[in-house]
Amino acid sequence: MAMQPGLHPYFAVPDKASARVATDATVAWDNVAAARVPFSGVDLASGEVDLHLLDHHPHGARLVRPGARDVVLSWSSDVSVLVLWTLPGRPFVCVEPWTAPANALQTGGGVTVQPGGAHVSTLAIAVD
Repeated sequence: MAMQPGLHPYFAVPDKASARVATDATVAWDNVAAARVPFSGVDLASGEVDLHLLDHHPHGARLVRPGARDVVLSWSSDVSVLVLWTLPGRPFVCVEPWTAPANALQTGGGVTVQPGGAHVSTLAIAVD
C-alpha cells in the first residue's frame, strides 16, 4: 500500500509578527504562489503562508513564540518535508512534518508498506 504519512499540528501563536521557525532549510515550494522559492525565513504575519521546506535536514524544529513558550518538535528520519502553514488574522501556526512532498501518491513518492508489513513514524512535541 502506498501512503504519505504526515502530521498537521496547530500551535497557538499570539504574536505571529515576531514568531519564527528555526530551520536550516534554503529551498521551499510556495503553495500560495505555486512556485519553488529560496527560503531564508518567513514572515508568519504576512498573509497566508503555505511553505513546503524541501531541504530541511535535522529531525526537528523549534517554533519561537515571543510572549509564549517555544514549541520544540522532533521526529523520525522518514520525514523529508517540513510544511509551515497559517492564515491571516488567525492566531495559529502549523508546523507539519511530512514523509514526502505534496501529491507524492500521484508523482511516485511516499512510503510503501507490503502486505503484513508496517511503517512507524514518530513525532515528539515539547514546550521549552
